[in-house]
Amino acid sequence: MTTHEANISVQDGKVVEKHDGKTISTKDLQHVLAGYRATLSNATTSDEAKDHARERIAFLEAASHDAHDKDPSHVIGGLKAALNNENVHEDTKKEIRNRLHEMGVELDA
Repeated sequence: MTTHEANISVQDGKVVEKHDGKTISTKDLQHVLAGYRATLSNATTSDEAKDHARERIAFLEAASHDAHDKDPSHVIGGLKAALNNENVHEDTKKEIRNRLHEMGVELDA
């Protein structure tokens, strides 16, 4: 199972991965982000892996901002911008659409 097949969310500073409604993994958000940032700074990492790391960082950072920390309209705007970014993988866009749906945002078809 890839991470894209699971439902990934950020709750209370933790990256929570669920599959079939059951939590299968909980990791510290800052540690996960540090790992992806290390991927970006590693000279031997492929461009494809770096692109994936950038996508995951963008998704996790957007998912980590709750209504108490950021203006919800700004979070929604950032997520919508990611949907229109050609460098964002389709699986990541699916996760973003799900997040927007959870936030009550209706997207044009």
